[in-house]
Amino acid sequence: MGTVMISCPATGAAIPTGIKTERSAFACTPVFFADTYCATCESNHRWFARDAWVEESRPRLEARAA
Repeated sequence: MGTVMISCPATGAAIPTGIKTERSAFACTPVFFADTYCATCESNHRWFARDAWVEESRPRLEARAA
């Protein structure tokens, strides 16, 4: 499972949309648009699904106790 991400048009920074999904499921969604608040430039961005991507969560490595 991952987070749907967009690029901030002002800074190019990757912004999480708050939507969690599987990459394969997101690829099958119909065309839609949404708004997401960008903390980087402090404004809302309207985005289309075709411009977004799913960034998979990376497992955290836990330090082993010796």
